[in-house]
Amino acid sequence: LVRSTMLSGGPVQRGEVVFRFVVGLEALPRGESDQLRGEAANYSDVLLLEQALDGKSVAMPCSCIEKVHGWYTYALRRWPAARWYAKTEDDTYVNLRQLLADLHSLRRLPAVYYGLMNACAMPPLAAARHTPSGYAGCWMGEFESAAPESLRHWPRGQPRKCHGGAPAPFATGPLDVQAAEVARAVFETCSYTRRFMEVGTHTHAPP
Repeated sequence: LVRSTMLSGGPVQRGEVVFRFVVGLEALPRGESDQLRGEAANYSDVLLLEQALDGKSVAMPCSCIEKVHGWYTYALRRWPAARWYAKTEDDTYVNLRQLLADLHSLRRLPAVYYGLMNACAMPPLAAARHTPSGYAGCWMGEFESAAPESLRHWPRGQPRKCHGGAPAPFATGPLDVQAAEVARAVFETCSYTRRFMEVGTHTHAPP
């Protein structure tokens, strides 16, 4: 459906927008992963990430953090001259013509971070252990220690809204667009992001 609607218009056909369906293969059933490999062989718009968990295979929607990291690092290597890097979700329709018009109007601004924005505050840690910042991440994930693993195992029944602390803007899943310099700083040169992913990968690695 996405291919026949959102991706059938001019921006994609003219090569102004490059689109990929990103799928994490780790922990998927063999039959499902084989089916996805077959689709990737037939279409050029499917990106399979071998070492990333997909939302279907785990209870936590925040597991997509591995796919987000995998996508941005791949895109930066694959299209190093791109001006913008972005992500959306498979249940979201993006008006690509309007998006390009919006980004064109922002092209002279430095370090643009654009999308469906929300505001998140980092609540102080309630647990005995403390992170260097003294705050927990959004959805109570501890960015400096447990990283993605703590996001996957969100305790059921607890509120998922962030509260308290200093609010910070962030782009939500349906539309997250980063200027090239922002994406490169976050996903290529930032040691904080690198350590975040290393810890998360280690915590869910098989023994």
